[in-house]
Amino acid sequence: MTIANRPPAQAGHWYKLWFVLICSFYKCWSASSFVFPVGVRRIGGLLNEDVGHCRLCSSNLNSINHGNHLFRFGIIADIQYAEAADSLNFDRTKYRRYGHSMCIFRNALRHWKIEKPVDFALALGDIVDAKAAILKNQISCLDKVLEESKNLGKPLYVCFGNHCQYCFSRDFLREKLVPPELLHQPQFAVSAVEDKFPMPKHLFYHWSPKPGWRFISVDTYDLSIIGPSCTLSGQLSEQLITANNPNDLNNGSAWFDAQPYDRIRWAPYNGGIGNFQLHQIEKILEQCKNDDEKVIFFGHQPIYSPLKPKSLVWNSEEVLRTLWKFADRVVAWLAGHDHDGEFLDNLSMFPCILILLFLP
Repeated sequence: MTIANRPPAQAGHWYKLWFVLICSFYKCWSASSFVFPVGVRRIGGLLNEDVGHCRLCSSNLNSINHGNHLFRFGIIADIQYAEAADSLNFDRTKYRRYGHSMCIFRNALRHWKIEKPVDFALALGDIVDAKAAILKNQISCLDKVLEESKNLGKPLYVCFGNHCQYCFSRDFLREKLVPPELLHQPQFAVSAVEDKFPMPKHLFYHWSPKPGWRFISVDTYDLSIIGPSCTLSGQLSEQLITANNPNDLNNGSAWFDAQPYDRIRWAPYNGGIGNFQLHQIEKILEQCKNDDEKVIFFGHQPIYSPLKPKSLVWNSEEVLRTLWKFADRVVAWLAGHDHDGEFLDNLSMFPCILILLFLP
């Protein structure tokens, strides 16, 4: 299924980019690819569940020139593989089929390699489920996923989610999953405000797959109580979540009790983006503006969802304000985490397409 080009509000040059979306469920999966121009104002896409699979819909489908694309990449979110028996999810509303998720991942890789060949793929966090850590086989589970990914024959870039933090240390994740050539990227100086920006063990990196384009993997658990990037970030996270959620955080069934709508995001399975990382993002965007690069962000958590705030980055508004400064550079924010999924085109703020993908 395709989402076709739609004219933007103002005439201008059209940059075309193919996405290959793998919207996966436990019983079946479907793949979609679509193209959009930078600066598009509307797409009208929605994610709908229909007999066990996910489909992308558009009210304005046109023909697409399949040979005219800059590059193509695959996306999959929340594989959450574990060598474990099926069981109920956190909310006890659905069965989790941990082992079968490997079959879905294998199907996705086959699709990306044979049916819609890609240049690279993105995994939007939570490759391995916390269940593996409970069973103490998380390393073997991760190794199996990574070994399977080699069949693609193309790079797999990852961001890191809450289940990554449950299963592994930051040092392990960084050495195991960040591409070696991106491990020691130069960081922008913070000069006079250095005291406010402690150097984190960050899981943040960026690269350019094609001249004029840059991808940024964002560490959305930089601030968190499950895997903060440094001691100061952990202390700040404890203060923030306690101030915004008075419930017993050791009792998962009580996290959201009497929480006002705008504070539902303040749950232990979410996190935030610290000052140091925000500073780096802003400096990279300034450089992208100077170099005439378009930017695609991908991180485990969404930063915008007016109707479904449970999975949002703690300081989403602060992150959005940073992105708004570079509205002509930012193309998309790709996220997982929300297992019900959502597709949003943020019309009123800037020409950024916010895409939330998921694997239940």
